Amino acid sequence: MTDMLDAVGLYWEVWIASSHRHLRELTEAINLNKRTSQAAKSIFVSAASMSAALPGVMEAILEGGWPVIGIALPSPEFPNAMDALLSMVRMPGRMPVMCAGIGKSGFVNAATIACQLVAFADSDFVGVLERNQRDASEEKPAKIPLRISTRVIPGGGE
Repeated sequence: MTDMLDAVGLYWEVWIASSHRHLRELTEAINLNKRTSQAAKSIFVSAASMSAALPGVMEAILEGGWPVIGIALPSPEFPNAMDALLSMVRMPGRMPVMCAGIGKSGFVNAATIACQLVAFADSDFVGVLERNQRDASEEKPAKIPLRISTRVIPGGGE
């Protein structure tokens, strides 16, 4: 996911937080991002397993002004990630969370959706995205590298 964002020149950062255990820290981080990105909107990608509350909590904190893309992750109890997937797609009206998929392919799809949203808002970016998609068309999904770099929210990450 991050390699794709790097390839098309989009800035990204990763936060690790739990919506259940560290709501205050998560809220502070999102609100700081909202204040500092008024001119350049952000797209939030949230990966979660089990009850998968994180994407919905992020959408509630964001109050509908920024897109939230969810990725369902497997857990020991639900290795097919069905519980997380259902939590993301059963959001109430006016609380949209896009669901990009399950596991590794979900991360790749989330990056693609984020790029498509940028292209929708910036017609010059369409060509960048099309070139990147052509270049990646030869790669099998299992071969697409994922590089994780993190910024841990204080007290978060459980």
